[in-house]
Amino acid sequence: MVNPDVGLPGPAAFVLPYTAEWQLDPSATTVPPTTVTTTTAAGGSTTSTTLAGCTSGAECGDSDPCTDDLCNAGTCSNPPIAGAAGADCQLQQALEGPICTDAVDPALQTAITQLIGKARAAVQSFDGASAKKMKKLRSKATKALNSLLKKANKAAKKGKISAGCQADIATLIAQLRQLVAAL
Repeated sequence: MVNPDVGLPGPAAFVLPYTAEWQLDPSATTVPPTTVTTTTAAGGSTTSTTLAGCTSGAECGDSDPCTDDLCNAGTCSNPPIAGAAGADCQLQQALEGPICTDAVDPALQTAITQLIGKARAAVQSFDGASAKKMKKLRSKATKALNSLLKKANKAAKKGKISAGCQADIATLIAQLRQLVAAL
């Protein structure tokens, strides 16, 4: 017999299969600052936490240089920086951070630096460019990124980088090509 006040008799455990896949949502909203209020009354104290709305973008910083920190009607949001400035920022982040958790072949690392640098130089030239010039710059950036992908695939085939590293590079290149194509 089960006592409704206590629950199931004896120890019980359920193990359910669960698989999670984490993805970065660049339009994610950050949580506004919280206010904690503690009230002391006879017999104990009560603490309540309430969400306080933001009043400026400075309160909404997410430490990502490639997003805008916005406060709108008391709610924080961090949308990605748009246009060439956003693409340039993402390319710079790719240059600064490790692309793979594994070691990267030195020759491939040199190619990563050079080719992402080429793509970045093309994107930086977008400001004030004519539509025809922008098309050429977009093509130049995409060509550099495609070349990097070929080099990564070749390095993986020769065993100079792991399959995981090759997949990380392929994912990054796909994201960067998408940003460049949207310009």
